[in-house]
Amino acid sequence: MWAYYVGHLRRPPDPARYVLAQPGWLPEGAAVLDFGGGDGRRALPLAEAGAAHVTVADVDEDALRRAPRHPLVRTALLDGRRLPFASEAFDLVFVNHVIHHVQDLPSVLREIRRIVRPGGRILCIEFHPDCAVTRIYRVFSGFRKHPCTFYRPEALAALFGAPPFAAEHRMLDGFQYVVSARRPEQT
Repeated sequence: MWAYYVGHLRRPPDPARYVLAQPGWLPEGAAVLDFGGGDGRRALPLAEAGAAHVTVADVDEDALRRAPRHPLVRTALLDGRRLPFASEAFDLVFVNHVIHHVQDLPSVLREIRRIVRPGGRILCIEFHPDCAVTRIYRVFSGFRKHPCTFYRPEALAALFGAPPFAAEHRMLDGFQYVVSARRPEQT
């Protein structure tokens, strides 16, 4: 990933800043789940900018221990196939560069969609499968116990955007894209 940005003389986009730059995506006091958030590096900017309550969730206990200590940030050790949250518990579920690691995508998507409130949003940032760096990463991931699967933007938008959600996707740069899926308000 860094090779791509060094080669293009650019810094990678900051996913938290991207969320904060979108009007209405982070309402004041929102409940946010940083799904697969690791050490929680994006939690603090999200919590402080929108006074959001951010839950950093990951399967890596060591990473979660490094999460920031802040009154608006908490952590949860979990398996994404069964999320320990009530239905419609979050205004925003942030999934940053995680989906390519997921083995049981249908179960994880079902759970993520279940926990989004009416009017809420899922924001997924992923690596584009056609980028040279991603192709190299895919080859090396084949030597791991769990190889990675990279999805095309329109495929993930279709999965996240199944009714009642509506999804759109756009490129962030030549290396990664974002899918935004919104659940409509109930009438």
